[in-house]
Amino acid sequence: MAILTSSVVAFVIFAANEAGAQQQSASSTQQGTVASADSENTGQDFTSPENLFQLRFVYKTAPGTGSTSGTLRTVTTDTLYLRSDYTVDLGSPWKAVFRTDLPVVAKLERAEIVANLPGILAEVDGVMVARGDLGVEVPLEDVPLIQKDVIRQARLGKVPVIVATQMLESMVDHVRPTRAEVTDVATAIFDGADATMLSAETAVGRHPAETVQMMARIAERAEQAMPAAGQPRPRPEAYGFPEAVAEAACQAARLLHAKAIVAFTQSGFTARLISQDRPDVPIVALTPFPEVQRRLGLFWGVSSRLVRKVETTDEMIEEVEATLLGDGTVRNDDVLVIISGAPMWVTGTTNLVKFHRVGDRR
Repeated sequence: MAILTSSVVAFVIFAANEAGAQQQSASSTQQGTVASADSENTGQDFTSPENLFQLRFVYKTAPGTGSTSGTLRTVTTDTLYLRSDYTVDLGSPWKAVFRTDLPVVAKLERAEIVANLPGILAEVDGVMVARGDLGVEVPLEDVPLIQKDVIRQARLGKVPVIVATQMLESMVDHVRPTRAEVTDVATAIFDGADATMLSAETAVGRHPAETVQMMARIAERAEQAMPAAGQPRPRPEAYGFPEAVAEAACQAARLLHAKAIVAFTQSGFTARLISQDRPDVPIVALTPFPEVQRRLGLFWGVSSRLVRKVETTDEMIEEVEATLLGDGTVRNDDVLVIISGAPMWVTGTTNLVKFHRVGDRR
């Protein structure tokens, strides 16, 4: 369980509350009305991080029409025109279009997310249930139901989910939380959240260190009480090699009483898949990229190590043993389930499972 604080969150959060406005523009275009940007937006760089949300929730449906002159002059239902010489086809991966691997966490704070959640989950790297803002947009009694549904769908889609806002609010002023707040944090963990987040408690609170320690204690105790994974959850429609390999690794680790599941990862994708299956053994992610190692802290049950970049399976095994024996994670004769991809270090090519006994080089 990851614990995030307002002062150390290292990823970019894009507000999903633009979804409604973008949907309205798309709907108008389908009916033949051209949706134009204000003149003050002319020349604005919509490829910058703060404006990438402009692309997030324009849904691809039927092709639209409109002039391509100017900057963001026309929003159609399948294409966002930025300039006359720069057209983005939303059917293409937007990160490839903008040559960026910047992770996007959608902040869910509007009533529209209920109907649009599957589409949002397919486009982002994580979601945050912003319960404070959400409670303004929907009846308060609906917030717990939406939180549970977001966690359920995010787990099914193998997308990390953060639960935030007023989790230990009373610790802004007091050294101990209320019993209700403790139960709230534990409930989010029981439901399957990957991370819980502190906001005012650590940003302006009088006891920031004690608050983090308290949340860690609650998380550790709640996870100790959680039952082991039983029947596998329903499979998502898009079920490919990486998902199958991750599920097989979790099952094999349980049957072999493995010491750990080890994932070599280029982007964190492989570790994310394993994390969402909630195995009852530690997950160790190995990556040569410091920025990826930092992001891995968000995923449930994942600890990470920086390693050198290897090119062959033999080198991979040597690196696993050198790293994990060196820090005391494993000992000789421990069983490891190692997953990787071929070719090595290519995102999304997870297709290899290897069972290895530490010290056995046969």
